[in-house]
Amino acid sequence: RENASARAPLRRSWQSPDLVLRALGVRYLQIGGDVWNRCHEGWLNIDQAFQGERLAELQIGTDDKGAHNMVLSMGAQTVLPFASGSVQLIYSEHMIEHMLPQHGGVQMLREAYRLLAPGGVLRVATPDLAKYMCGWSKGGGFLQQHALRFAPMNELYDL
Repeated sequence: RENASARAPLRRSWQSPDLVLRALGVRYLQIGGDVWNRCHEGWLNIDQAFQGERLAELQIGTDDKGAHNMVLSMGAQTVLPFASGSVQLIYSEHMIEHMLPQHGGVQMLREAYRLLAPGGVLRVATPDLAKYMCGWSKGGGFLQQHALRFAPMNELYDL
């Protein structure tokens, strides 16, 4: 028997059961959007890059355009400080390819699943997974150059 709530569409009237997210009007999370790709109304943007805005780890701030932002350094043991089932949608673009499983990649997916409300949506996008996988399996210059810029990827090549 199918759970009817698992088919429920995303609704603007939905409110998070997490008191902090509800107070902010947050229904959606963006993980790893960096400072240049913020989502606004209804979203919480989570990225380590927000340290540059004088936010401490796990601190939520609101910028001059009304976007809610939180500093997070995802690791293998990271647990986000929100209730299970507290968001309708989680979006992560151009991030998972930078995370090795032992450095938070698997934990990020576990946490995303935990935080999704029944019927919620997780969208994970990569720039070109085939390019990354071929670069990893065949070697060559692309991934080594990329790894120099993004830790912990540099561990793949002992850089």
